[in-house]
Amino acid sequence: MADTYAHNETSSSAADSGSSGSETTPVPRYIPASVSFDQEEFLFRDADFEDDSFEAATFVATYRRVSSLESLRDQLVNYSKCVKTQLYTIINRDYKDFITISTKVSLSLLLLIRNLSFSLSSMV
Repeated sequence: MADTYAHNETSSSAADSGSSGSETTPVPRYIPASVSFDQEEFLFRDADFEDDSFEAATFVATYRRVSSLESLRDQLVNYSKCVKTQLYTIINRDYKDFITISTKVSLSLLLLIRNLSFSLSSMV
């Protein structure tokens, strides 16, 4: 399954690394190659949105210099549609895996509760 994913970029986040300090660790971000879209159709890049310090006003001011607001809005709407399509494709493709994992966790939890309940009742 790992070979169906294309490495896109890395992002850094202390929250992603589980650290509570100011240290950041690069976290690889993967997009399935089968649902990626052509970044060259947009003025901006994925990385523009991934920074923890992203500010919409700065983003608009940066790209306003090279495009009209209407064009930028249209590109953002199209980008949003592409990202939603990626998400839906990933969820639909991996739906069986999500259900399988959920079922296994649920069954394991039920067995654990039953075993604990039996152990507790035998102690009384």
